[in-house]
Amino acid sequence: MASKSTNNKLLFHSPRLLAIVFALLLIFVAAGVFSDPTFSLGEKILSFAFKLIKPAIVIAALWIAWKQEILGGIIFIALGFAFFLFGWNHIIFWKLLLTGLVLVFIGALFLLNAKGFKKTEE
Repeated sequence: MASKSTNNKLLFHSPRLLAIVFALLLIFVAAGVFSDPTFSLGEKILSFAFKLIKPAIVIAALWIAWKQEILGGIIFIALGFAFFLFGWNHIIFWKLLLTGLVLVFIGALFLLNAKGFKKTEE
């Protein structure tokens, strides 16, 4: 049986690791623009730069969440809904839902972690 310390470490590290993996996945998807032969190199670089905005926002949210878990959890949940609402006309529904749900899940883990550590400190 796992100890409370092990569970707390897992709960502490899992949202951080998931956010890093999610940001890396978004960067990898953004790099797919270079495989399109119809664009010039300048257009590819500009498109890549625009597609890096989403991972930059996720990394900024992770930086905030690392320092203040409750605020970061709320930001991740808001990002999940924002990704869903703003991408409504631009992407396939299940991909959009999956992206939003991942961010909401990460936010929920940050909030659970903040609540869990407060309980153990008392």
